[in-house]
Amino acid sequence: SRITATVAVQPAAARILCVDDDLDMVVGMAAQLRRRWDVVIAASGAAALTILEQSDDIGCILCDVRTGDMAGATFLAQARERRPAAVRVLLSSEVDLRAAIAAINEGQVFRFLTKPCAPARVMAAVEDALAHHRLLDAERVLLAETLHGSVETLIDVLELACPQLFGRANRIKQLAGELVR
Repeated sequence: SRITATVAVQPAAARILCVDDDLDMVVGMAAQLRRRWDVVIAASGAAALTILEQSDDIGCILCDVRTGDMAGATFLAQARERRPAAVRVLLSSEVDLRAAIAAINEGQVFRFLTKPCAPARVMAAVEDALAHHRLLDAERVLLAETLHGSVETLIDVLELACPQLFGRANRIKQLAGELVR
């Protein structure tokens, strides 16, 4: 019996999270995006963070500079901590350059759009963000598979270099499995 390592690398279909304290705006934006993608909406930063905690399939976060209960920069920084692979797009109708710069720097924003924004421009930005998310996901899968292959190679080398140690490791693995059961 061999020692094997199992790595789960199945990427989930990415969804879009739209965050804006203007409910009419977020519902309208979601209606446009739902023609092509699965969309989740939140009218506050706290609600959006809850969604991020419960969903691991968010690929793109479309967020206003203000989320109602917190600054967009604060929300995006916390979103980045919870879901680092989710690509962040910032929307702003404000001319508050400091808030936009803070959101871009703290949340590591992929794109910055000003409101009002043509639906085609939003759709293109989301498409680009999801393409970037797929690249990040593919890189994660490649790294996991490379790690898995490296571990398998090291196991094969151990088996060839020191069969006695390899046999002991297998027996310990079996005993540990029995102990757990």
